[in-house]
Amino acid sequence: MEDSKLTPMQQQYFEIKKKYSDFILFFRLGDFYEMFEEDAENASRILDIALTQRNGQKMCGFPYHALDNYLHKIIKAGRKAAICEQVEEPGKGKIVRRQVVEVMTPGTFTSEKYLSSEEDSFLTALHFSEDKIIAVCADASTGKFWLIEEKRSPERLSSLLKLVNPSEIILSEYPKNFESIIKNYYSTLVPEYYFSPAVNEIMLLEHFKVGTLKGLGIENPFFAGASAAVLRYLKDNLLKEIKHLDHIRFIRPEEFVYLPEATVRNLEILEPLFTSQKNTSLFQNLNQTLTSMGARELRNWLIYPLMDIEKINERLSQTEFLKDRSDISNKIRTILKNIPDLERMLSRIGLFKTNPKEVIAFKEGLKNLELLKTFQELPFDEMKTLNPLLSVISQIEKTVYENPPIDFSEGGVIQEGIDPELDSLKNITQKGKEYLLEIEKREKEKTGINTLKLRYNKVIGYYIEITKANQNSVPKEYIRKQSMVNAERYTIEELIEYESKILDAKSSLIELEKKIFNQLLMNIIEQVKEIRANIIFVKKLDIIASFAKTAKERKYTRPLVNDELKITIEEGRHPVVELFTDQFIPNSIKLDEKENRLLLITGPNMAGKSTYLRQAALIVLMAHSGCFVPAKKAVIGLTDQIFTRIGASDNLAGGESTFL
Repeated sequence: MEDSKLTPMQQQYFEIKKKYSDFILFFRLGDFYEMFEEDAENASRILDIALTQRNGQKMCGFPYHALDNYLHKIIKAGRKAAICEQVEEPGKGKIVRRQVVEVMTPGTFTSEKYLSSEEDSFLTALHFSEDKIIAVCADASTGKFWLIEEKRSPERLSSLLKLVNPSEIILSEYPKNFESIIKNYYSTLVPEYYFSPAVNEIMLLEHFKVGTLKGLGIENPFFAGASAAVLRYLKDNLLKEIKHLDHIRFIRPEEFVYLPEATVRNLEILEPLFTSQKNTSLFQNLNQTLTSMGARELRNWLIYPLMDIEKINERLSQTEFLKDRSDISNKIRTILKNIPDLERMLSRIGLFKTNPKEVIAFKEGLKNLELLKTFQELPFDEMKTLNPLLSVISQIEKTVYENPPIDFSEGGVIQEGIDPELDSLKNITQKGKEYLLEIEKREKEKTGINTLKLRYNKVIGYYIEITKANQNSVPKEYIRKQSMVNAERYTIEELIEYESKILDAKSSLIELEKKIFNQLLMNIIEQVKEIRANIIFVKKLDIIASFAKTAKERKYTRPLVNDELKITIEEGRHPVVELFTDQFIPNSIKLDEKENRLLLITGPNMAGKSTYLRQAALIVLMAHSGCFVPAKKAVIGLTDQIFTRIGASDNLAGGESTFL
C-alpha cells in the first residue's frame, strides 16, 4: 500500500515494523493486539485465528488478556515476537504514542504458565576456543546463571547440550564440525561485539556490582565474553534491567561425573526411551519433591553427579538424618507443600511482571520458608549463615492488602497509611460514591420518578436513566446523553462537574498505586542475594527430604563412597524396573583393579543382562548424586565417567529386549 494512502496509525505501524522486520509485531490497539499484512498471514496460520481485511489491508488480532497464550504459540512455532504497547493515554485529535516494550524469543520467554515446572529454560551463549567449549546458560525465569567449561569436541558439545537442553542458543558464527549439532536446537546469530569482553566489561561490572572481573571469577576472556553476550541479548530483548540474574555457578569438568549423551539417553536418566509408555526415567521415579524449584534442582543433581567425596557424604548424612527422623521429615514436607515456586516468583518480581495477588503468595511462601529454619536440629550448616527475610515479609504486609485484586483497574491494592496523597485520593473516590447516591436520592424525590437510576459505563460516563414511560416528568435542565429502546439517558451540570473530579481522582489513584507497588518490587530485588540464598536452602532440603522418603519406602541403603578403585554392590536392584514388576531378583557385582577389572556378561535373550548393566551404572550415578541406593550394601569407588551403550530397542520396564 502506498504511503500516501496509509492512515496515521498505519504509518506508525509500518515505521515500527521496519525496525523489527524479522519479528511478528503484536501491535496494541485498545483492548486488542493486531497484526497486518505478512505478519497477519503468518500469525493467523500459526495461531489458528481468522484472517480478515480492513480498508484492503490483511489483518488479524486477539484480546490483550490472551497475550501469553498466543505468544507461546508463536515461540513454539520457532518465530520471534515484538510486543508494541500504547505508552500514553488516548487523546482527541492525536495518534497514541506506541513503542516496543519487549521482544520475545524462545530464550527470553518467561511465562510460567507455558514453561515446564520441572525444567529450566536456558538461553545459552556458546564460544569456542582452540581447545575449550565455553557455555554460559542464563534462565531469566529462575535467575540461574551457569558458566560451563568443556573440552572442545563434537561429543562433548552434544553431551553438554543434551544436559542443559537450551531453549535458545546464541553465537557469533557456526564453528566448523559443530554446526550440525547446534542446528538440532533453536539458534540465533548475534553480532560479534556481543562476545567482546572489552566492549562489554563496564556492563558486566555494573550488572554484578563488582570492581573487577577477577572478583567474579570470570577474568578468563572467553567466560567474560559469553557472559556478556547472554546479558546483552536478554537486556536488548526484554528491554529492562535483569538484576535477579546475579548468582553465578561454575560447572567445571573435574568437579562432576561426565555423562555422554548416549549414557543419559540409554540409562533413561531424564526421559524414557519409549515415550508412548509410562514414564520410566530415573528422574520421574526418584522425584518426590514437593516444590517445582526442588524438582528442577533434582534434575540438575542427576545430570551433574558430584566428584567431591566430602560433598557427597554431606548429602548422604543429611538424607540419613531425615530418614531416621520421620517425625521431623513429615513436618518439613507438610510445610514444603505450602511453598510456591519462589524462584520463578522472584524472577517475575525482578522483571516487573508480577501482580499484587502473586506478591501476597510470595510473602506467604517466605513465611513458610522461615518456618523451615526453626528446625535447628537439621544438619545443614548453611542454616547458620542464612539471613532472615522478616523485613521483606513486613514490607509486603504493610504495603499490599491481604486479599488484593489481580490488577490495578479498580484500585484497592495499596494499604492506607502508606502515602498521604493516596489516602486523600481514596477519600475522594469513596466519598464520591456516597455523593452520587445522594444525587440519585435527591433527583428521585425532585422528579417523583422512583425508577430513576444513576449509573456509569466506560462509553458515556455517569448518567441518569429514565424509562420512556416517565419522559413527561423529566426536568428541563436535564441534558440528553443517549437514547435507548426503553429509556433515555441524561446528565446534569452538577453530575458533569463531579464526574470529572471522581474520574481524575480514580486515574491518579491507580497510577499512584502502581508507582508504590513498583517501588515495593524494587525494594524486594535489592535483597535478591539474601532471598536467593534462602531459596537454594529450600531446594536442597526438598530434595534431601525426597531422598529420605524414597530410601525409607523402597528400602534403599546408604552407599559408602571412597577413593578406592573398587565397586562392590550386594543384592543390587534396578531403581526403576523393580517398581514395574512384582518379583525383581537382586544381583551383586564386584569390580576392582586386580582380578575383576572386566566382567563379560552372557546369557539368553531376556535373561536380564541389560538390566544388570544399567542397574550398576545407575547405582553408581545415584551414589555420586548423594542419594541412597537400591542394594543391601554398596561400596562405590569415586568415578569420573559413566559410559553406556546398550541395544537401542531395549525396553526394560516394558519387558522388551533387543534380539540380534
